[in-house]
Amino acid sequence: MTNKQETKQNTLVVGPFLGELGWELFSWQPYIRGLFLQSNANRCVVYGAPGRSSLYDFAEYREINLPKGNSECNLMNNFQEIKAELNSLGQQLIDIHQKEEGDFQFFWINNLKTFNDPMYMLGKPNLIRAKSPYEYNDKNVCLCVRDREMSSFRNWDYENWYGLAESLVDICNVYVVGRVNDTENWKMPEEVTDLTNQTTIDDCINVFSGMRLMVGGSTGLLHLASRMGKDHFVWGVKKNALRYAETNWFGANYDVYTEKAWFPEPNTIYNKVKSYLEKGDFT
Repeated sequence: MTNKQETKQNTLVVGPFLGELGWELFSWQPYIRGLFLQSNANRCVVYGAPGRSSLYDFAEYREINLPKGNSECNLMNNFQEIKAELNSLGQQLIDIHQKEEGDFQFFWINNLKTFNDPMYMLGKPNLIRAKSPYEYNDKNVCLCVRDREMSSFRNWDYENWYGLAESLVDICNVYVVGRVNDTENWKMPEEVTDLTNQTTIDDCINVFSGMRLMVGGSTGLLHLASRMGKDHFVWGVKKNALRYAETNWFGANYDVYTEKAWFPEPNTIYNKVKSYLEKGDFT
């Protein structure tokens, strides 16, 4: 009887991502996937915040609670304040895998040369797919709200979101995702499916799978649409237009409106969406 030689297990262990969602999508996640595919590891374990496992379908995803702070690029802007806490967390993960398996590689923030390097050319992006997809309807449009304290000038007024949604309900099925801070003053028309403050990233991926178009000021959720190959309309500044062009890896139909930067009129956005729904372009 022939003895089968056991395959040696070599694991790539990755610490949790700490930065902005957009950077996770066009920088960190593709880089980690590329690192895994080009390494000698036959298994990948990724630690991260709850509700993001769909981003890492090439790995075993383990949820972990992260230190508090505002995300910025590939890190947190209060990094120096929590550096000791992060070092302790990294050591905990190393200790876990020293007990589980002797042979592993550990990659985390200590391996990054610069925290604001997008790492475009080094990554291997994959098409992100929903685990529990929504039923697709070509009249479904999703508004993606940005309401962050950091760079708050990029946030669109609540009144603008309401006005846009109110006009759109006559021509499409309107969904809204994202996080809003002032829940007392946030409101949507009754006809709108308002999912604000109710979704994880995994939930958003499921919702997006049933949408024809995602709409909003440049934010991580619009980069998520791009990573899913889903059509999207974005407003922002010229450097945003360049980034969406560079990272449209899966050929989504999209446009970045820069004429009014972060302050377009709701009626302008309505006309762009209407044009897309009727003609398939944003003219």
